[in-house]
Formats: sequence, structure tokens, C-alpha cells
Amino acid sequence: MQNSNQINNILYFILLLSLVDCRGPQGDTGPQGAVGTKGIPGDAGNPNVVYTDWKTYTWQVKKNTNDSYELSVSSTDNPVFTRNAISSAAIFTYVKYQTFADSIPTTYKLVERISNSRDISHYFKIPGRKNASILDYGFSYITVGGIDENYFSPTIQVNTYTLGQTIPELQNQSADYIRNLVKNLPQFRHVIVYGGVKNGRLASINWSNYDEVKQILSLKN
Repeated sequence: MQNSNQINNILYFILLLSLVDCRGPQGDTGPQGAVGTKGIPGDAGNPNVVYTDWKTYTWQVKKNTNDSYELSVSSTDNPVFTRNAISSAAIFTYVKYQTFADSIPTTYKLVERISNSRDISHYFKIPGRKNASILDYGFSYITVGGIDENYFSPTIQVNTYTLGQTIPELQNQSADYIRNLVKNLPQFRHVIVYGGVKNGRLASINWSNYDEVKQILSLKN
């Protein structure tokens, strides 16, 4: 009787193994399931923002009067100023320039500022001057000027006097000498916003505050 039970157990174990290993070939792929429920629409994106690098220009110089030089440029290398941008986008022009530090000591120091004003006073150290009194600096007026399709025309008026006193170093100078005074500054950057600035997060931007604009739009510099 015991042998019979052992034989039955062995046969049962062999049957289980055969059932586990008896796998047929893989069947065909089943039909595609039904399309899922449409998701909730996302938030509307911000208007498209395009901006230029900071740029200087090679200025045309003309002796305007005995007390100033007029520097101008008619740039036709501005591909961001498309017809669509001119007609429908918001365009902000920022100017990097030099002015005096807010706290004025007995010696003066120039600091860089950025503004989107149309008219800006820009200061520079008079070449060859070693001191730092107010009389050792010259000044000029920057006008942002006209913007049109692929066109930008800023101007600078470099004055040959300061506080009513003539600056001898600036009298009867060559165009290259005057041009060198504004070789590095001012610089100009344009920010073009398509779709308007009155909606979304752009509506709260103070566009006159370049630091705020730079942070929100993730500008590099």
C-alpha cells in the first residue's frame, strides 16, 4: 500500500511539471484599446519674446557747433525689426550708459546704468585727466531715435564744455578722437514682445526696471 502511494505521488509531481512547461507559441497582438479621456487644457503660454545682444555702433561724426559734436548712425542691420514687429509687437529699447554714483563725494566716480528712456545724459572721463573733480568729466546726450522695419537711428550729442567751461581737449578734434569717447558705451539692446504685455505674468512687469525685466525674461546680461 505504501509503495502504491509513493508511485501516485511521483506521478502527480510529474503531471504538475508537465503542466507548467507546456507553453504554446506567443499569440498575435491584441487590438488597440479605446482612446483615453481628454486631459485638462494647460495654462496659456506667455507671448513670444525676442531680444538682441548689447550692441555698439560705428558713429558718423559731424561738428555741430563750436560747443558740440553730433554723432549719428542709420543702422539697417536689425533683423528683429520685422514688419510684424513694427506693426503689432511691443518694442522696448534699453541703453547702457555711464553716470555718477548716487552719493557724490569730493571726488566723482562713474557707474553703469541701464534705462529705457528716450533721452539720457551720458558722462565720460576727459582723456588725459588724472583728477576726479566734476570738471574732469564730459557729458553727452543720447537720443534713442527712430525705429522702423530693419532700421534704427540713435544719436549722441557730445558737448565740448562742462559747467559752462570749455574743455580744451575736445576742441577741433578728429572724428576718430570723438568716436573713441563712445567706443564702449553707450550700448543698446532691444526687447520685442509679440502678443502684448497686458496679459499673463508679463502684465505685472515694470518695463522701466531692467533688473526686473532681466530676471523675469531670463536675459543673460
